[in-house]
Amino acid sequence: MTGAKKHNDHQLMAIRRTIESDFSLLTYYNAENNRARSLIGFQSRLEIAILAYNLAYCLERFN
Repeated sequence: MTGAKKHNDHQLMAIRRTIESDFSLLTYYNAENNRARSLIGFQSRLEIAILAYNLAYCLERFN
């Protein structure tokens, strides 16, 4: 890693923090424990987890 630049861009760090926290919150909606038997089942279960997360976010923010 010699010669590598250090990333001190605060906007980039804020975006990264947001993405990491959103992905960690998806574990509450069983996005990691997806045991589907097909690709379509995997996709639908992942979509349901993301939809549940989005609904909870909207209910919390706009209520």
